[in-house]
Amino acid sequence: MDDETKDAARRHPSAMSERVGDAGERGRRDAIGVDLTGLVQRDDFRPVVEYLTAIQTMRGDGGSLLFVRGDDLDAMAEQDGSPVPEFLDRLDQLGVVVSSN
Repeated sequence: MDDETKDAARRHPSAMSERVGDAGERGRRDAIGVDLTGLVQRDDFRPVVEYLTAIQTMRGDGGSLLFVRGDDLDAMAEQDGSPVPEFLDRLDQLGVVVSSN
């Protein structure tokens, strides 16, 4: 693991945890809270916003704060075209990561 990835792991421990167990259990442990109001204004995050909006619709949730699982975070980073640590850093820079555990 390079120094940049180690730094990201210290800043976002839940995103760097290993995914073990069956697929039904993996996404339940790690979650981040995302403030959608900061993302909806950004064109460069449009695919991510669409993904999060789909989650909101499925949950019947219309609030601006959305908690997503680790597997959802992986999917969001993939849609963004970034590794998870870099993606989380970008979200942090925008001030839209409300919490991570």
